[in-house]
Amino acid sequence: MFLYLLSYISCFVLGISKQRYNKVISFALLVFLAVFLCFGYFCGSDWRNYELWYYRVDLERLFYNYFAEPGYYIYMLAFRFFYIDFWHFAIFTKLLCFVSFYSMLHYYLKERVWLGLMYFVPWYGFFLFIDCPFRNLIAVAIFLIAIRFFIQKKMILSLFLILVASTFHVSTVIFLPCIFFVGKKVPTKLWVLLYVLFNIFLGSRELLTNVLSLLFGNLPYVSAKIQGYLLDGSEAAADGSLFSLGMIIQLVFFILLVWKRQVIERQQNGIFIFNFAMIYQLFYRIALTIELFSRFQLFTSVFFCIALIMLLQAFKPFSQRLYLVYLLCIASVGTTKLFVDYRYIPYTNYILYMFQEQPSYEYRSQYNYMHSPYNK
Repeated sequence: MFLYLLSYISCFVLGISKQRYNKVISFALLVFLAVFLCFGYFCGSDWRNYELWYYRVDLERLFYNYFAEPGYYIYMLAFRFFYIDFWHFAIFTKLLCFVSFYSMLHYYLKERVWLGLMYFVPWYGFFLFIDCPFRNLIAVAIFLIAIRFFIQKKMILSLFLILVASTFHVSTVIFLPCIFFVGKKVPTKLWVLLYVLFNIFLGSRELLTNVLSLLFGNLPYVSAKIQGYLLDGSEAAADGSLFSLGMIIQLVFFILLVWKRQVIERQQNGIFIFNFAMIYQLFYRIALTIELFSRFQLFTSVFFCIALIMLLQAFKPFSQRLYLVYLLCIASVGTTKLFVDYRYIPYTNYILYMFQEQPSYEYRSQYNYMHSPYNK
């Protein structure tokens, strides 16, 4: 638990300190975050399936017994060809993804990148890198690279990379139409109207499920996901509450973003950042009804964090300090996921096992189930 708290609180401390300009201290904290987030071992959940898939894939059976998008198959095969261990493959991939996330945050926030990480790590980083929905993580990382090219007006390359990302996680496809309007100024009244409509009409799980089935029911892969996650009463369903703590937090952020949107839009690519932050808000509403849709939030989470830190410029020095304390408190709310089940505690790190015989798959798979105080 201590390491989880240290990861984002240390970002906050460095972010408000003059030491943020110290390259040695900044690099040391960056290395700590990379090792902590990317080298998790027994903790998390999805790795159990991904490890089995990794050792099962081969060229002759590349798409046999189809269980994931084709891009991930081919990516795995490139490492399997050289007989690379699954955990070396996984850690290397997570490090590349970490660089993609950090680069986007640093590109816009510069020395305030630590404040962005302070919010990003507990709300999204723990889930993405430690619980690690691996295909989703890779897709988001590629998407962020695609956005960099989009900003540079390299449209064809950007669209190509988004399509590549969709071969790792099909949810990326939904952002193809988005990139054609995120650079344009959308009236505040329209964002407010959409926000209200989403809250009124998408609070019903049954209604949302019917709409999705109508739109995508003819696509076999998507239809299977709808059946598996939504119609069978899985845990991917949420209660759709309008008055949850998370909804109240996001409502406050929505009001701040709309109220101070000009502060954001005056910054580099500010209209683009603001629009993605608004898209995040809409996906958050849907995710309260169907938790599966929280995966869509991940694609816009970095831009939401950037927008929140850009809002600092809307306040005077004393108000800035109050706002930062507020952000730290809300970041701490993001740690509540640690106590929900077995996935995060206890935390183990691959480095501690590098120079000894590796525990068996069965031992690693059962470790957190057996030792977590939060296993349910």
